[in-house]
Amino acid sequence: MKKTSILISLLLLSFLLIAASCGYGLHRQTRLDSVSIGRIENRTFEHGLEDRLVAALGDELMRNGIKLSDKSRYSIGGVINVFELRGIAQKGDMTVQYEVYIDGSFSLKGPEGESPLKTGELFPVIFSTEGPIEAVASLKEEAIARALRDIASKLAAAAVFR
Repeated sequence: MKKTSILISLLLLSFLLIAASCGYGLHRQTRLDSVSIGRIENRTFEHGLEDRLVAALGDELMRNGIKLSDKSRYSIGGVINVFELRGIAQKGDMTVQYEVYIDGSFSLKGPEGESPLKTGELFPVIFSTEGPIEAVASLKEEAIARALRDIASKLAAAAVFR
């Protein structure tokens, strides 16, 4: 009987140690149940980035279970500082590969004050085409949408797990 209880205790202890080493842990309940999206300012020459980021951020917040409400105590706002479309590969005299890079600074305002929302390292979105300028423009728009979704995802995660 004593051997069985010692064996069960060792198995339970082993399980707990393995679970703890795998990164499992308890997260505190977030106080952020609703948020409003404040002013997003676009300081680049690329038209409409702020509107598209607001839409992507709204989708991402709702996907994370956060309600959008103009009456929320919390508000996300910020500035888009960087938009770059760079040609990164050429074939003859024609650019065939491009990257879109977008960055900015954002913050969460609430009853506790204002805190920056870190997006971490953002990576450029790369696309390739050898088609006419219309194909480049179309793929550029898709790349911008992907880059803004990436930023929105990182902002939502930073707000939830702040």
